[in-house]
Amino acid sequence: KELESVQKRLQIREEMFRNLVENINCIICEFDHNRRLTYISPVVKDILGYEPEELQGIDYVELIHPEDKDYILTRFESSNNKEIEMLSDNYRALTKSGDYKWVKSKGKVIRDKDKFIMARGVVFDVHEQKVREEKIRFISTHDSLTGVYNRSYFEEQLHEYDKLESAHPISIFIADINGLKDVNDKLGQEEGNKLLISAVKVINKVVGNEGIVARIGGDEFAVLLPKKDEEDVQLLIRQIKKECQVLEEQGIHLSMSIGTATKYTSDENIYDILFLSEERMFNKKLLESKSYRSHLIASLMNVMSEKTFETKEHCQRLASLSKEVAKKMNLNDERIEKLKILSLMHDIGKIAIPEYILSKPGPLNDEEWIEMKKHTEIGYRIAKNTPEFSDIADEILSHHERWDGKGYPQGLKGTEIPLESRILAVVDAFDAMTSDRVYRKAMSIDEALKELIDNAGTQFDPFVVDAFISVIKEKL
Repeated sequence: KELESVQKRLQIREEMFRNLVENINCIICEFDHNRRLTYISPVVKDILGYEPEELQGIDYVELIHPEDKDYILTRFESSNNKEIEMLSDNYRALTKSGDYKWVKSKGKVIRDKDKFIMARGVVFDVHEQKVREEKIRFISTHDSLTGVYNRSYFEEQLHEYDKLESAHPISIFIADINGLKDVNDKLGQEEGNKLLISAVKVINKVVGNEGIVARIGGDEFAVLLPKKDEEDVQLLIRQIKKECQVLEEQGIHLSMSIGTATKYTSDENIYDILFLSEERMFNKKLLESKSYRSHLIASLMNVMSEKTFETKEHCQRLASLSKEVAKKMNLNDERIEKLKILSLMHDIGKIAIPEYILSKPGPLNDEEWIEMKKHTEIGYRIAKNTPEFSDIADEILSHHERWDGKGYPQGLKGTEIPLESRILAVVDAFDAMTSDRVYRKAMSIDEALKELIDNAGTQFDPFVVDAFISVIKEKL
């Protein structure tokens, strides 16, 4: 009876442990010294999709993701060599459907006289937790719009690679999206975002796995390129330019200004290299902007010459004289450049004035004069809506204002009129007076200067007239 009682108690406990093993929310398993599974609990079907019989006797390493295998094998060898007694690892396990799922295993090595007999442990499903962790890590290291790395991660990698002698030479290039602000302002941020995503696709396609691509500003990307010298980087940039041309043919205008720098020795400061690449990018952007603006000015002057009979020679004379007057008045280089562009583009509004008015050989009648006066406002609107000329829009609007307030279109007076417009008014009047017209002969220089002096303080700014006369007299 006592034996029966013991057996019954054992049977109850066995049943209890079987229920526990079969219903606990983790896999319980055993494997031998050859890594072959000798037992695996039924919960494996809920977690990995297999029936227990399917896995019986297989090498458990076959279920581990290829990228995780080396680590797990190293851990197994350590346990076999008595270096560790407990196993605790995270890895990706192959499911029956062919996907991989993150699991966490915890086990104990069982020995007999220091000989590895088996390992017994539990395997937990931690996939959702891992996915959440990966998502949080991704958000903390990546740009949410483009999916490339963010500035913080880029600087962290910059520091890490800088310490690796084997990574030299290290090159950096900074790419800035040209015209992104204008796209955002005129077409909306959604279109601007599309442009940014297009830029990332181009850079990623060209760089591939050879570098670390990051968005480090609103319209700026940085690429860290270990083991790449200047020649390698220039090749990549040429490929990027080609990809941009392909997009242009598809109707997507993507233009990037790119600056590069390379660190060859450990003595060089990596942050100096970063700053140098940024500086070169800004210089390139300035040059490309000036080049594009020059091209645009040349194209518009051709149109003006054909439509308004305003000769390029006249505009170039205005630009040259205005520059000298501006220097005489101690204007800075930025304002001198602005005045030069104004001199070339001030009459852009005339392209919308009827040709019969522009080509009329004699004086205009009242109706024609009203039409002609509209060219300043038309020019203002054209310039305001053209990013390359928006900074001279107010000056174009004001170039027919008078010092005494009797000009048009706003009736501005004195210093209410932009200085660049006041300078242009004097120079334009002088050039007009000293040039032949269909209806009159040109004045002499002395006659034209007398006319300016007589109208200083009424039509013209007297200080500008004084500076202009000084410039002309130095030429005589």
